[in-house]
Amino acid sequence: MTTDRTSVVADLVVAAIGAAAALSIMRTPPLRRFAWRLTKYAVSTMLPGYLVHETKRAWAETASNRRAPAIMNG
Repeated sequence: MTTDRTSVVADLVVAAIGAAAALSIMRTPPLRRFAWRLTKYAVSTMLPGYLVHETKRAWAETASNRRAPAIMNG
């Protein structure tokens, strides 16, 4: 088996396992409630923090680009 084919087979196996896990979670009410609570927690805490971090990074990058000398062509 080539490396490319091995990678494709591994990706398919991981996708099948993920689909089976998602199906079992959605069919089991306690697991479904836990997954929903975990999703709400992630969206309400991690997402705002990520957005604030990226906004600060973009702000700093923009400020550093303004101070760079202009490059003239020709």
